[in-house]
Amino acid sequence: MRNRRSEAGRTVLILLVLVGLSAGVIYARKVIGAPERHFQEGLEAHGLRDYVTAATAWQQAVDLGHLEAHARLGDLYLEGHGVARNHKRAFELFEIAAKEGDGASQRALARLYDEGRGVEPDLEQAVLWYWAAGKNDDVEAQLALGHIYAEGRGVERDYAEAATWYRKAAEAGLGDAQHALGILYYEGRGVEKDPSLALHWLTRAAEDGNIADAWYRVGRFHEFGEGVPEDLAQAVWCYDKAAKEQHTEALYRGGRLYELGRGAEQHAPTAVAMYRQAGTQGHGEAAYRLARAYEVGEGVRRSRYDAEKWYAKAVDNGHPEAMAALQAMGLDSTRLSRYQQRRIDAKRKEERERKRAALDHKMERPGTCEIGGTIEMRTRMDCLNRGGRFREPSGGSQGSFVTVDTERDWNDQRRELRRRQREQQRSEYRRDRSSYRDDPEPPSGDYIVCNARGSRDSSGRAHYRCSSAIPKTSATTTSWCREQGYDSRRLFKHRSSANSWRSRNCW
Repeated sequence: MRNRRSEAGRTVLILLVLVGLSAGVIYARKVIGAPERHFQEGLEAHGLRDYVTAATAWQQAVDLGHLEAHARLGDLYLEGHGVARNHKRAFELFEIAAKEGDGASQRALARLYDEGRGVEPDLEQAVLWYWAAGKNDDVEAQLALGHIYAEGRGVERDYAEAATWYRKAAEAGLGDAQHALGILYYEGRGVEKDPSLALHWLTRAAEDGNIADAWYRVGRFHEFGEGVPEDLAQAVWCYDKAAKEQHTEALYRGGRLYELGRGAEQHAPTAVAMYRQAGTQGHGEAAYRLARAYEVGEGVRRSRYDAEKWYAKAVDNGHPEAMAALQAMGLDSTRLSRYQQRRIDAKRKEERERKRAALDHKMERPGTCEIGGTIEMRTRMDCLNRGGRFREPSGGSQGSFVTVDTERDWNDQRRELRRRQREQQRSEYRRDRSSYRDDPEPPSGDYIVCNARGSRDSSGRAHYRCSSAIPKTSATTTSWCREQGYDSRRLFKHRSSANSWRSRNCW
């Protein structure tokens, strides 16, 4: 009897255990597995662009405590997909997930603090959350931190720290970070200046990220032989890659190489097409060269109307020589507006700074230095400072220069070198202009004044050497003025107009 009772008790106990296990499995499926099931349903609906269903599923997962669903639902509220756009609700969702250590949510929360969406702008909080996301290996956050330190937004500007974060993202394969790091290496900001490393990272950014500016910069390396042997064909190829993305500078540089036949077969129509695209985007030099092409009929049908139009566009974009070219064509009544003058002044300043930076970079390049019969390797600057003769490693004469006085300090020597370079540029410009065809005769204009740029006053205004007012004839062409020792001519309707202009502008 007792044995029957004990067997019945064991049977009841086994049944209770089985019922408990079944209930546990049912609970696990319904309660524990439900958040993940709802999250996966949301992913499937999102992949089909059914944002309403995705929002409903992720909201159910959020209600059951699913961490990643907070970030996904926050994205929907941020973009207004499937739900009404609500930055405040997105901020709340991101904040919950960010505090639990989700890197993507930390980056999204930092961006909301940075941009002031759903919360008051707070750069300090933005940096803290970007930092947390960067430590969680979020490459977008690392890139953002690099930008913040490079620009000094909310923190003290620190290029070394910017380079550190750029490098983390660049090594993870982010093209924008590779591009930014390459520029830092090229400019020597936060890292030691290294053209080879700059070229390495910019090449990766160009190939992996197809970044137009990276293709353009790699093309410049190959064109000017920085960090790599000069290869004009490769430069043209890189410029073409960037030009397909409508990169303004690449269009201009590629046009120049096609115009000159360097690195590619000389083809003026291609150069004109690239100049036109760059000029349309506001590139003053490209507009100026396109106007010259129309003026002389090179690569395009000659057109005085189009030449005037593109010269005017070059003036609007600050090209310093376009105004003189317009006046040389007989448009004496053209005057600079304040806006045009500011653009020209800014362009001249930018060009001076660019040439100064190029010269400084040139002075840091190593090569052979001959001092008193002894030849050794030195930088150009050190060689010139010691009174030596410098030559490029290839043995060419490019950049060779002997100081006049070895006792003069380096600044005097550099000024002397710049003076010689300016003289060479002026002579090249005059030679270039002298190859132009004569300007077509304007329909009216009874007097001409031959003129040549002479000097500038303290305000930067140009003064000219000028002839007296001369009655215009078929013989008094632009070439005739050049034969008299002047650069170009200006045309006037009356002698009094010519004399008035001379009194204001000539010495």
